[in-house]
Amino acid sequence: MTDAELQAAIAEAHRLERRVAAHAHGTEGIKAALRAGIDSIEHGSMLDDEAIALFRKTGAYLVPTLIAGESVAEQAEQGRLAAGRERQGAPPCCRSCVRRSPRRCAAK
Repeated sequence: MTDAELQAAIAEAHRLERRVAAHAHGTEGIKAALRAGIDSIEHGSMLDDEAIALFRKTGAYLVPTLIAGESVAEQAEQGRLAAGRERQGAPPCCRSCVRRSPRRCAAK
């Protein structure tokens, strides 16, 4: 989504007195959602100082996936991480696509 589309979707939900949550792992997506007025970020795996500042500024909630880092480390140790996601057809935003099927990726 473009920034304008994201802002419009969130504004419409807020106009209807609804809260908006985003499932986001990547830093740029998290920051775009926060700038657009999102109420909550689910997962939030990759945060930088700017993203943390935006959370504080906007008052948005972070609902972290605490097991993510441990799970990735465990899979790496066991040699179960798929290498070359892009080469397999899955976009960089979605590690789980490789496990499921790159052809069924929701991000496409």
